[in-house]
Amino acid sequence: MRIPAFIASGLLSCLVLFAPAAVAASASQIQQLRDSSYRVTTQMFMYAILNRAKERQQDARSRLAGIDTQVASLGDAEVAKRWQAVRSSLQGELYVDGDVNQRAIYGIEDSTTLFARELERLMPRELGREEKALYDLAQRMQVMMLIYLRNSADPLGGSNYSGVNNEVDLEQLPAAFDAELKTLAKSHPKLAPVFTKIRPKWVFLAPRLRDFNQKTVPYLVDMYGRQIIDTLLAAAREQAAATPAG
Repeated sequence: MRIPAFIASGLLSCLVLFAPAAVAASASQIQQLRDSSYRVTTQMFMYAILNRAKERQQDARSRLAGIDTQVASLGDAEVAKRWQAVRSSLQGELYVDGDVNQRAIYGIEDSTTLFARELERLMPRELGREEKALYDLAQRMQVMMLIYLRNSADPLGGSNYSGVNNEVDLEQLPAAFDAELKTLAKSHPKLAPVFTKIRPKWVFLAPRLRDFNQKTVPYLVDMYGRQIIDTLLAAAREQAAATPAG
């Protein structure tokens, strides 16, 4: 049975209240939590894009309790507050009179973005170069997917959006990702197998992300984008495990 939003929010508040004092989380933990929040958000966008695809909604909501626990374990009140805002936005009605509710879509994007920014404050400052590079690429892909799928879910293609990502130009993001990918391939040759693995998917996605209005392919962006992110985060965890402590 689904827990009502106000009860879930109260439970999370209690978990944070009685959690141990804030402790330093690993970069992997922070990045996994960030990615989980983006994942539930993009799943809800896909729910709208695919015309009330219940399996997407169910997948998103099934992940909420796990995120609640992760957030509570951080013992950080500001992070918990931002997550509650995400949770509340995800419980909103995405349809009004049979049409996708623009305000609900925008609210989900904004709350998720602000939550991700708050998590950035907790990221350890001392990371291996390769690990940091992989996290950066994953974050870039998360933002591209978020904006692309928001536009796809929005009946007006995002033209009315004026939220926290208003100054972010989706058409420019693929070029920045591609440039970063090429730079890292030269400066971090040990990551070549990772880049080789994601490049075919990226070559397919890049032109579609650059020109949203020509031919929208949200299902493929969601699928390949998710595969790229999973590959990058897995490689980052491997790099962290291989780096000597201290």
